[in-house]
Amino acid sequence: MIQPQGVLNRCNGAFLQQWIVNNVVLDAPALCVLDMTHINGVDSSGLFSLIAGLKAARKQQCHIVICNLQSPVKTLFEVAQLEEMFDIEESYEAALEKLA
Repeated sequence: MIQPQGVLNRCNGAFLQQWIVNNVVLDAPALCVLDMTHINGVDSSGLFSLIAGLKAARKQQCHIVICNLQSPVKTLFEVAQLEEMFDIEESYEAALEKLA
């Protein structure tokens, strides 16, 4: 699990994308959970990083689940229709159920 904080922008997004790539390639987990509890904003660079991380994970057969989206970020995902691309759960516990 990774729990990014602040605004997911060019800097934070690049770090998140690199973390996903490094951990998915090295560890090859079946599931990677992104807990977005402490993310209060996302810009286009942050969205690009999320999508790039998702693609890298899929190449390694790793399932990424995003949980705990805060209201402004959740609205952005809905408006951009990203909930169709990402597996989004309300809580960390619900994300872990994907392993079952």
